[in-house]
This record gives sequence, structure tokens and C-alpha cells, in this order.
Amino acid sequence: MLLEVKNLKIKFNNNENYTIDDINLDVKNGEIISLVGESGSGKSLTSLAIMKLISANAHIEGNIKFEGRDLLDLNEKDMCDIRGKEISMIFQEPMIALNPLFNVEYQIGEVIKEHTNLKKTERRHIIIDLLEKVKIKNPNDVLKKYPHELSGGMRQRIMIAMAIALKPKLLIADEPTTALDVTVQKEILKLIKDISKEYNMSVIFITHDLDVVAEIADKVYVMYLGKIVEEADVYEFFDNPKHPYSKGLLMSRLGEELVNNRFYSIKGNVPTIDKIPNGCSFNNRCEYCIEQCLNDRPKLKEIKNNHKISCFNIDLR
Repeated sequence: MLLEVKNLKIKFNNNENYTIDDINLDVKNGEIISLVGESGSGKSLTSLAIMKLISANAHIEGNIKFEGRDLLDLNEKDMCDIRGKEISMIFQEPMIALNPLFNVEYQIGEVIKEHTNLKKTERRHIIIDLLEKVKIKNPNDVLKKYPHELSGGMRQRIMIAMAIALKPKLLIADEPTTALDVTVQKEILKLIKDISKEYNMSVIFITHDLDVVAEIADKVYVMYLGKIVEEADVYEFFDNPKHPYSKGLLMSRLGEELVNNRFYSIKGNVPTIDKIPNGCSFNNRCEYCIEQCLNDRPKLKEIKNNHKISCFNIDLR
């Protein structure tokens, strides 16, 4: 197993509630998993914990084992050796993630320079190869361009080139297709899949878009208020979702059947961290809520091979 996250809990300052509450997930070599959920579900925070980029006021419990080593036990120097080389990340907004003061060649070159002793000319050859790999035409012209001179899709390709520069074993992609048009989105998804296959590189793909999940993922983890509420193979998830939150997300997609001549939406809103209900955290929005849901917190349990859900009311749906 490449990555094993066990009983991960994160809370900030003196907050009684955990922002991330008992997360367990595994990533095999070459596997693409997807973390799915609404904004505020804890997807990005989970990924930042894996990169060990959480702020100093966070209290973290559990284990994050990468190739058997617990990342939470490593000092910052050891983590710097891993970031970019072994584990890399594509951030959600490349215009913010890329430095506006430096050109493309410098920014990709710095990633390579940090972990190798290659000369500038050698780095340039690698950078040109990377730009060609991410399907950028005229890479020699792009080398000297700055982020503001590039389109959104082009900036995202630059971010991918930076992330794969050292052929990491794990790539974390945080909403990499957000704000891109459909055509560019499909190109980026295909690019990530192709690179994953070529390098046997594992991917944690974070998104709220279930159509994107269907396109790219092997396995799905559905998150709600810092908890995993369903885990399943991607085909099983779309064919036979079990958790009411998962069902609601799928029914809310455009193209699904109208309910009473209206698009379906999950009732209510995601509560803030200080107003998480007792019992099941989804009970105030769930149409299948029973009395036990109001008092007890369900554990994630396996209902069939490799399909787990966190719900008391499985048999009544």
C-alpha cells in the first residue's frame, strides 16, 4: 500500500469539534481515488494534512503512512525532501499558486533544482519535455511567459508540469478543473489519467463534481463535515449508492430526472463546525433519519465487498 491514512483527526485551537474526524483511507500504487463532497466537507484539509502543510494551531491525531513511514513523525527537513519529489500537489487556483513575478522556466526549474544537481541547460531540456508532455504547443515560446500571459487551461498545464517534474509516486489534485470550460476540463482529466498510467503514479483527486469522478476515479470516498460517509469502487458507487448524502449528491446533478418538476437538492445547508448536530452529523438534512440517528454517531462499516457506509438505516431505503 502506498498511502495509509488511519484514524486521522484534526481540530483547531480550543474548538470542541474535530474539523477532520476519524478519516481512514488507502491508496494503492497507480490507483486514482476521489474525495467528494460539498465545500467545507474537509477534502482539501485532508490533502494538506497528507502534505503536512497544516497551520501550527492545529491539533492532529492518527497516522499518515507513506510507504510505511508515518509522515506526522517527520521533521520539516525530511518533509521537504518528500514534497515535490515523492508527493506532489496541484492546487485549486493556478493563478494564485503560480508566482506572478517569475516566468514558467524559472518556476518549473526551481522544483527540479531543489531535488537534483542538474545544470541549468539540463533543467531546460527537462522543462521543455515536460511542457510537451502536458500538451503545450511551442514550449520554447512558453518558457519565458509569466502566469498572467497564459490562459486558465495553460496555467493548469503548467501546474501539472511542475507537479510531475520529478515523477512523484503520489499526486494530489485539488479541484484542478474548477473554472475551466468543458473542453479544457476533459483535456486536463485525460492528461492526468495518461500520466498516472505512464508513471504508475497514484492520484488523490479532490472534487465536488460527480461527472468528473465518473471520468477519472477508480475508487470514491464521500466526505461530509470532516467524516467519510461512504467508500466504494467507482462503478459500485454510481450503480448502487447507499448513504443518503451520496444519493442526494447524485440526484442533484444536472441531467437527472426532475422531482415534482423541480431539480432535486438536498434540504438545508451544511452546518458550521460549531453547530454540528448530536448523533449523525447528517441527521438534520436526512429524509431517512430515525431516532438512533439523533443520539448515536454511526461508524463506517462494510456492507459488501469494498463498499462501506456510515449509516444506521441501511435496510429501510
